[in-house]
Amino acid sequence: MYYNLGMVRLLGLPHVILWTPLAIHLFTLSRKAEIPQITVWTLRIVYAIAITSMIFDYWDVICYILGDRASLI
Repeated sequence: MYYNLGMVRLLGLPHVILWTPLAIHLFTLSRKAEIPQITVWTLRIVYAIAITSMIFDYWDVICYILGDRASLI
């Protein structure tokens, strides 16, 4: 993608595609009662990092779709 389009906002699309199902999976795992509490906190930290990353990636993809196709470099 980088080779064909350059450094554009659309590079966030693979992150959106991969991180969204992962975030949903981590959220459902952290809601199960039979896992240890330390594991729950670890899952929640990873979930928070994934959500933060996805906010930026979704924003970049939306901006690209709305017409911001300039190079980021």
